[in-house]
Amino acid sequence: MADTGHQSRQHSKLGPSAAHRWLECPGSVLGSANAENKSSFFALEGTAAHEFLEFVLRTGCDPRDYEEGYIALDGATPETKFVKVTPNDFKVDNENSFEITDEMCEAMEVTIAVVKKYYDPAAGDILMLETRLDMSWIHPKLFGTGDILIYKKAERRLIVLDFKYGVGIAVEVGDNPQVLTYAVGGERLLVDMGHKVDIVTCVIVQPRCFHPDGPVRDEDVDALDLQFFAGFLKEKAAETDDPNARLHAGEHCYFCPIAHSCATLRKYVIEMTGANHDKELTEADMLDPSDMTMEQLGKVVREGRIMEGWIKRVRSYAHAEAMEGRVADGCKVVDKRAYRKWSVSAYDVEVICDLLDIDRTDYMYPEKLRSPNQIEKATGKKGFTAAFSGLWKKESTGFVLAPIEDRREAVKVDKSEAFGAVEED
Repeated sequence: MADTGHQSRQHSKLGPSAAHRWLECPGSVLGSANAENKSSFFALEGTAAHEFLEFVLRTGCDPRDYEEGYIALDGATPETKFVKVTPNDFKVDNENSFEITDEMCEAMEVTIAVVKKYYDPAAGDILMLETRLDMSWIHPKLFGTGDILIYKKAERRLIVLDFKYGVGIAVEVGDNPQVLTYAVGGERLLVDMGHKVDIVTCVIVQPRCFHPDGPVRDEDVDALDLQFFAGFLKEKAAETDDPNARLHAGEHCYFCPIAHSCATLRKYVIEMTGANHDKELTEADMLDPSDMTMEQLGKVVREGRIMEGWIKRVRSYAHAEAMEGRVADGCKVVDKRAYRKWSVSAYDVEVICDLLDIDRTDYMYPEKLRSPNQIEKATGKKGFTAAFSGLWKKESTGFVLAPIEDRREAVKVDKSEAFGAVEED
């Protein structure tokens, strides 16, 4: 296993993961060249899941052996990165560490089953994990890392498997530019190794997000069609070098790092709302749904995710600015809702539970101490207050950017604790 994690890898702004955007909006590449694209909670959670998947595939271990443990993204060795048991006093901070949940283990099992379906080492198949793919022959800045590549020698077939841990947006496999770009790089890599590819099977594995075709979707692509796509890719990649390359708003804007400041996207959003003038929007500027035509209703329903993505980017940017002490007008930084946690050792709580003759399943799961909220449900509020008073404390898990009218008191941000996804409170 590589000694560098996914976070430390170099990422291309003209890479496969952003191909859906720069193929449609070539101007976004130079436009975002200097943009800081901070990793969100969801991106880091995906990184943790990818690293765990690589680990279990390389070692052949059972992911369930690590359930209720955690992944430390800053761990220097497999032993410090993947830990089987989470101590009761361990703080999962959602920046450097993530819990290995039942859901994550299930995602691993689904992906392992797909790999076993395609990969037969006895037949001489080749399995490549987290493989650097150089596509500089398409464009000098184009490279990426393929999650899982399998080459079936007997069939001269390349399987390109892209693992998605995200739960919010279902990813289609048909004509997927990211997977096809990985396929272009993977095919060239195999040719350089002396192999021939006649057909490519593109596979999306997305266990946590509902799709009518199920968590695993695949599509076959003929080698000739892949060559046509490579030519298209080369043409479109060249357009990104033009300082006057066109900017085009659409669904691809959802993850664009400059969505918050893009005039083309803002104009698009204004037009979708029905407002026809360039000023600060109010609800009065937007069309009432009952006054909208069927065409307008359909446009908003189908393309509303673009607006949601833009709003998300604006909120994320405003949150990041606030963490640096630059708070947007009419807003303030407040503590997120506080949650109760034990302020004493797990042993002390266990002793009290035993003295009160509380059933062990009510305070341990399976061998980990339950939270104050969970034990209160078992003992009742009055009994909990009497037995455990002073043994727990309320602790906020971060900060949110709230309207100035919010009743909570504004707080001064400690940058060492400022990380976190922008969340609704």
